[in-house]
Amino acid sequence: FREETRFVTAEDYDLWLRLARDGARIGFVNEILGEYRMHGGNASKALLRHLDAELAVINDHFAALAAPGPMAGLRMRRRRALVYYGAGRGFQAAGNPREAWRWFGRALRESPFILRLYAAALLNAIAPVRRLLT
Repeated sequence: FREETRFVTAEDYDLWLRLARDGARIGFVNEILGEYRMHGGNASKALLRHLDAELAVINDHFAALAAPGPMAGLRMRRRRALVYYGAGRGFQAAGNPREAWRWFGRALRESPFILRLYAAALLNAIAPVRRLLT
């Protein structure tokens, strides 16, 4: 791992991108090799920290491209949108729909062609109704 503080929580993502860039063969292991525990005490802070780290990794790798092709900018926008979408889903799971809307909106502005974004927004919209019915 690179020990850059701006990559903390996304070091593995940086490693995977560097391995892929260097032509490493990456495979899938169909078994659980680790676990982690989630608790709500620091969810917002952790989500934002991971968002910043993931964006730092993406920006670093994009800047390192020797000659990005014409589609690179669109791919970069899509990737950033997926990071924002992930933050929105994280806030949604943490029970913070207002913050989820914020990140879904950013994802939509960045790249409106991510279909799962619309599904997540729909779930966020009907969450108050679901709470009333239960």
